[in-house]
Amino acid sequence: MVRITGGSLRGMRIPVPHTLQTRPTTDRVREALFSILGEACDGASVLDLFAGSGILGFEALSRGGRQACFVDNSREVTRQLQSSAGQLKLADRVAVLQAGLEEKRVWESTVRKMTLQMGWNRAFNLVFLDPPYGQGWVPRILSSLRTGDCLAEGALLVAEQERGAGLLTGLEGWELLNSRCYGGTELVFLKHRGSGRAVGREDSGTASPDA
Repeated sequence: MVRITGGSLRGMRIPVPHTLQTRPTTDRVREALFSILGEACDGASVLDLFAGSGILGFEALSRGGRQACFVDNSREVTRQLQSSAGQLKLADRVAVLQAGLEEKRVWESTVRKMTLQMGWNRAFNLVFLDPPYGQGWVPRILSSLRTGDCLAEGALLVAEQERGAGLLTGLEGWELLNSRCYGGTELVFLKHRGSGRAVGREDSGTASPDA
């Protein structure tokens, strides 16, 4: 079980699917992530990729997000996500899609259709990307997302990767805002097509990773 750490659902617990690929973000890293995000969750339309337990998307909803779409390639995981949404009384604010993210045209088109069917008439402006470590997923998905129509102009994306995987600089269509390390995990904050102040800092530029 994993625990929602803040917002209206603080303290609620959701199951972790029994798959080897599922690696829920720890409480410590999640608390740091949402502290940096600040008010970015307020009214956000959230896309949670490699959703796993869904803890990032559910936490965002607890902290003021409007709606969330969860995408994972596992049938067991997506069934559990739907069950968790029901238990948290969020079913009307959640869409769940089983799809492999390498099949960009398929999952992106389906996400748009699902969200339109639910009456969601705007693109996502907050994205969580938490793939398996060491497989090069983060730059590949970033490249895929920048060419589609799922994201709003200026959308904020938080990628979780293994510490030492390298800063995500020079990626067309993305601006690196911030990066922080917590143990063996690195959080990377990027903005889609646009410029802006670094998240969680008073000055512009990229924050130095924590020790």
